[in-house]
Amino acid sequence: MLSQKNTRPIEEHLQVIPSELEIIKQDFEKKSSELGKKIEQLEEEKM
Repeated sequence: MLSQKNTRPIEEHLQVIPSELEIIKQDFEKKSSELGKKIEQLEEEKM
């Protein structure tokens, strides 16, 4: 009985992780695209 009670929160926790990873991934992609735009602007200013 004890092991059955313990598996429930783990399953719920595993369902939470992908959404947190998705948020981190979207945040990273947003920052990297902003960095890419800044780099392009700097390269244009050099020319």
